[in-house]
Amino acid sequence: MLSWIVDSKELGAKEYNASGLHSFINRSADGGFKTKWCGVWVPPVKVFEYFAYRINGTWLSSENCSKCVVKPWGVKHYFSRDDLDVTEVVFAPDDYPSVISVIYLKNKTTREKKVRIDLEAAVNMRYKQENVHDRKYEAEFNDLRKCVVVESSVGCCMFGAGIIEKNVDVASSLCGKYKNHNPGSPQCCFIPSEYTVSFELGAHEEIKVPFVYCGSDKGRDMLVEVYDKCMQNWDRLLASKVKRSVKIYHDHDINTPWDRLDKAYIWAQYSLFGLVNKSDLGLGIFAGYPWFLEFWGRDVFWSLLGLVDMGEFESARKIFVTMAKFQKKRMPCIVHPDGRTEYHGADVDPLFLITLLDYEKKSGDLTLRKELNGVIKKVLKNLEVMDYVVVHEPSETWMDSIERRGSAVEVQAMWSEALKTIEPKLSMKMNKRLNQSFWNRDKKTYYDSYSKLADPEVTANGLVPVFFGLTSDTKAESVLKIAEKELKSLYGIRTRSKMSRNYSPSGYHTGACWGLTTGWGAAAFLRYGMIREGLSCLDDFAYDCEKFQPGALSEVVDAETGKLLGATDQAWSSSLFIYAVDDFLFGIRPDMLKKVIVIEPRISDYWGHMYRCGKIAGNNVFDLKIERTSKGVEVRIDFVQEPKGLACELILPEWIKRIHHERKKVSGRKIKFAFKKENTVAGFSEYIPV
Repeated sequence: MLSWIVDSKELGAKEYNASGLHSFINRSADGGFKTKWCGVWVPPVKVFEYFAYRINGTWLSSENCSKCVVKPWGVKHYFSRDDLDVTEVVFAPDDYPSVISVIYLKNKTTREKKVRIDLEAAVNMRYKQENVHDRKYEAEFNDLRKCVVVESSVGCCMFGAGIIEKNVDVASSLCGKYKNHNPGSPQCCFIPSEYTVSFELGAHEEIKVPFVYCGSDKGRDMLVEVYDKCMQNWDRLLASKVKRSVKIYHDHDINTPWDRLDKAYIWAQYSLFGLVNKSDLGLGIFAGYPWFLEFWGRDVFWSLLGLVDMGEFESARKIFVTMAKFQKKRMPCIVHPDGRTEYHGADVDPLFLITLLDYEKKSGDLTLRKELNGVIKKVLKNLEVMDYVVVHEPSETWMDSIERRGSAVEVQAMWSEALKTIEPKLSMKMNKRLNQSFWNRDKKTYYDSYSKLADPEVTANGLVPVFFGLTSDTKAESVLKIAEKELKSLYGIRTRSKMSRNYSPSGYHTGACWGLTTGWGAAAFLRYGMIREGLSCLDDFAYDCEKFQPGALSEVVDAETGKLLGATDQAWSSSLFIYAVDDFLFGIRPDMLKKVIVIEPRISDYWGHMYRCGKIAGNNVFDLKIERTSKGVEVRIDFVQEPKGLACELILPEWIKRIHHERKKVSGRKIKFAFKKENTVAGFSEYIPV
């Protein structure tokens, strides 16, 4: 559950990202650095193009890498040698802009052995939009720290060996070589030195040799302190990463008869939190690794749904504050690492309001709304409505590669949802217009957009009103049946109907499958009781989680072949998978403002049990366990501590005819009761007279 094993047959086809709050490394599973995105990144700059080790004359490479194991805290590479067991462990500390690579060696022979490790570290300090550049570097060897320091106009980087348990010889000879490198696109890197670590290894003796790679665009003084912390404390930094990952696994998981789903759920949490980034701008979420290294407004707010379901309330709060700092009439569509902002997203403002309310309900924190009250007022003031239809530019939707005529259906739906508690009368009128003017009476689904000439294309955007529950059961059923027939593929939900004359399975917004649209589909199907179809969408996520980058959910794939078309690790994909599971499969919807938790599970006909462990609502932590019985179903809700003044609204499937809770017996499938520390409810599939 905590590992993805990539064997020798797949090593060349897989990649990974290992990240901390300030840095990440992108790399091939076979240990190579094969694309311009591979290397060590300290956003907004790339620092190291690659690093490579030669042990006693033999390079560690794809030719002798036998296995790769991806862990939630980092990655292990295994290399085959006759005389030595060689393993490389790579991770990015959470607190420092660095990546640490530890070489584990064991002498397999019965004789003492001399070992020499040669390190080639290639510096390429560039911004992501750059390729070949003529930037010059200055290098020096710091004798006190036994490390190499490299400076350029972009910033500074340092590398060298960390603290080792036994005495070793460290030597560095500055060479200052510039080298052309072409990992799919031309690059120029700088080899500052020939760096070696030498020692003797006794018979069957083991040793750990850490190497630290750190960088910054802030200058040398800060980086020296970072290097010292990583060099001296690398083992504790690794232990901290491992401890946190194990805690997530033990405290916040699911257990169903579907092992692949369970594993994907855990890893979606690791992946989502791995995209959280801390910088001078504040705490935010990158849209996706390895190239979306900005805070994209719509991506951030979709991603907050999953982060809040993880119980990461403190992080979510800080992210809201960061994004609000850059509000100028509208919430920002993009916040660049240097603080530049762009404002061209018609869906960002309503998503901000929707996710803020979601955060409030699940955390119980009302102080954030007070803090952001001025921002909320400006957002509402900027809303432009004509005859209760949202007005926006055609290019301002998430489908930014195409212009959509008129007002987009998902933007109308988002504003209808966002205004429910702030401007309920306006929300009702906008929702009425949504279900009249945006409704295609001929096809029995929603138009993609509304204008004098409504767009007749069937697209995934029509799922958004159903996602938010803004339509009647009859209309929702019709939309979902068409989605199942025309939008669902083997790899998720298409952006456009396969029957459209403009359909292209690899078209970014004209037919490909996105994690975003598949998340909409999963939640919408489950919300309206189409459990088989909802689980199929969740399984699409689970399949994706192991296909391209072990443990990550991708951005977009070809609807017919499943070929990757975008980023390997996309935040909103992980978020909406988590959200669909928590809010609609298990049906856990806390409202801590009203002191109630609604639980409405969608129980598959083929499942005997489903558990959600460690769910956090406000200051409460509980396990939800659902078991089928010969007479119906048993539900257990057990809290870590006694909940105070908290009620449960339990809604069981339609085939449940009677519910027993303690001495209370009710007809039907709904019951409300006050939570105790331990709660057991029995649901019966046949009517049992009192």
